Amino acid sequence: MNTVCAPKCAHHLSFLGQGRRRAASREVHGTFLESSIARGHRLRSRSNANSARLDRALEDAPGSAYNLSMISSRTVCAVGLVIAIASAQTGKLDRASESALIAANEELLKAIQDRNESVLRKRLADDFVLVHNSGGARESREAFIAQTLRGQNPYTVQGVYVTRYDRSVRVVGTDSAIINDNVNLRQGTRSRWVSDGTVWRRRSDTWQAVYHQGTPIGEEIIETAEDRANYPKLAGQYKTSDGRTFSVRAEERRLLMFGPRSLERQDILIPQGGLEYQVGSFGTIKFTLDGNNVSATALQNGKAVWTATRSQQ
Repeated sequence: MNTVCAPKCAHHLSFLGQGRRRAASREVHGTFLESSIARGHRLRSRSNANSARLDRALEDAPGSAYNLSMISSRTVCAVGLVIAIASAQTGKLDRASESALIAANEELLKAIQDRNESVLRKRLADDFVLVHNSGGARESREAFIAQTLRGQNPYTVQGVYVTRYDRSVRVVGTDSAIINDNVNLRQGTRSRWVSDGTVWRRRSDTWQAVYHQGTPIGEEIIETAEDRANYPKLAGQYKTSDGRTFSVRAEERRLLMFGPRSLERQDILIPQGGLEYQVGSFGTIKFTLDGNNVSATALQNGKAVWTATRSQQ
């Protein structure tokens, strides 16, 4: 604005007399500049206000070009982010590397049960950290090894039987991966379920665990063979009283539930006795058998929240 005003000022001042030119130039130029600056501020303020009102109007207009372009821009950014994350997480190990990783994992699990110090030191990285599944306490490599050698690790307790299910290997880099599985620890007439996750890192062609954390799922009574004989009877598709669906799948030693919150969600049905099963942190579900008819009631704090009936097989 100022650079445009200066030539105009000089043009007008050329008509003044020689003696008054310098003084008038200073006076008129200064006044003109001040006036122009003031007008410029007012114009900019009006322009900004009008622009802001226009932006708001355009944003509020459904299907407007402005709104669509913003949505398109945000969508492109979101898709780009998803692609970037997916690229980082869907990498695959070659068969030899994955076999070596699984072998290392098995070697570590056996070393814990056998209290084998040399293998523990081989498979646990110097910066290994364990986060306990009760209370969230953190433990270093040396503390974990010492506890294991003293027989205080739950996997080393006499008479505990360990069964692992649902193992998955998720690659998060060319030399790092996460192994996750659900673990059942049985002792006497009771057992408990834990979801274990271990982060592995490869250095110099050697896989080592750098982080481990377990998440408690629940405790159960150990069902008899007679109890497990009912598993196939409970399996099938169910429809709830509030219009949702879920399914129950029977395996040899456990029942799995999919839904009703999401059919992609898998919960282990944890026996509590009398055809009643704990379902994660939701509550319990109690089944009733009446010949070929099967019904279920979901309970929270002892109160029914919905009922369901199984589709006829």
